[in-house]
Amino acid sequence: MEMLSSAWLPEVGLVCLALFARVLQGSWLAPSAFAPAAWSVFIALPLLALSDRVSASSVWTIVALVFCSQLGSLLVESTRRRAVVPFQSVIDQVFVQRAVRYSIVFTSVALVGSLAYAVEGLRRFNLSFTLESFLSLGALFYPGLIGGEPDPWWLQLSKIWVFPAVLLGGIVAAFDVPRAKKALGALAILPALVLGVTVASRFTTTMAVCCCVASYLAAKTYCTGGLYRVGKKTILVAVSLGLSCTILYVLLGVVRGHEYNDSEDVSVAVRGNLLGYLPVFDRWLQDKTNDKSLTWGANSLAGVYDQLGFKKREVALGYDPVVLDSGVTSNIATAFRGLIQDFSFPGAMVVCCIVGMFAGASYNASCRRELSGTVIVSGYYAFLLWSPIISIANYNTFVLALLVGWLLARRAQTVIGITRRRSRSDWGLQQMATGGKTLSGSSTG
Repeated sequence: MEMLSSAWLPEVGLVCLALFARVLQGSWLAPSAFAPAAWSVFIALPLLALSDRVSASSVWTIVALVFCSQLGSLLVESTRRRAVVPFQSVIDQVFVQRAVRYSIVFTSVALVGSLAYAVEGLRRFNLSFTLESFLSLGALFYPGLIGGEPDPWWLQLSKIWVFPAVLLGGIVAAFDVPRAKKALGALAILPALVLGVTVASRFTTTMAVCCCVASYLAAKTYCTGGLYRVGKKTILVAVSLGLSCTILYVLLGVVRGHEYNDSEDVSVAVRGNLLGYLPVFDRWLQDKTNDKSLTWGANSLAGVYDQLGFKKREVALGYDPVVLDSGVTSNIATAFRGLIQDFSFPGAMVVCCIVGMFAGASYNASCRRELSGTVIVSGYYAFLLWSPIISIANYNTFVLALLVGWLLARRAQTVIGITRRRSRSDWGLQQMATGGKTLSGSSTG
């Protein structure tokens, strides 16, 4: 009975589901494999690193929702790969050129706005224009950020372009292009870093990295026709990114004004903050009331609901903090809490299945080298990579990034469609002029 009540049992089941989908689809980037693989890691890390006891029922809840997403993907995913698309190299060229151009513009706008806000902060608090003063802004701005103080309109108008720039930069980096263009993804993260340091926001920069990684992986499905292999180099890069984001998290905490007494304090605080989502979700699931009222998307699409005037978005969605066994407080309860609050557990299972089907269909399109499908798949990857924290769809800047990327992809495909039709028309006119003969004089029939 003790073994059956262990949280490791559903974890093992999830790993088996991931391996099954990987063997069936031939790639870890297939949505049916990516979802259980990602959450196998997200569950294992807190179970290994934290002393908090997590009930098996909570882990089974997550596994059930991930399985529904996987099932939806498997229903529509195809095992056929590398479809030949005429004019494909022209499509790539048209899209990459435009993506590079727009990414540079978006990055510039966001960077100017971020730097201007930092300069305004230095003047507001009567600080000198030095690096030390710049690093002290976070502790001064952070209380206003927590209190829900609105940003200036011009900052809101400029910073929304961070994520479109990051998404496009990540996609371009996956193509066979010069290194200068590949660096766009990293360059697009710069305004997010400047703004993150200015207001001591950990989410701003790490979410930009998440979107960049997601769009890069999605573009790899496009470039390889769904045959991308996760090798040692990929794993090494993933670990390096994880460590870099952890170090950045600690440094931004210092900028915010948090004092770490010793290495043990740093370890406990970082593990509790970064990996506390599983015990926090467990506490919420065990203690939640019998209130049957549903919020119908307000916890998963909070930014959109706020923008449309349906429901004002609360700071941190109004989630109460939970004290972990280590003494660290956290209110990060994964994207699954919001889904269950929005639609109930059975409803969340249906939603996950539908989303999985949509992701699987988009993955098929990406493998057929349709760029619009690639953009949608990048959104699915980003949602999963950010799901230990909250639904990334809560952020309007992310929704804007997907819309911009999708429109650019559709435009590139439209341009090549016009080129294809013109080529066919020219060929038909040539046939009429030569009496049905080719230029060499041989009959076409």
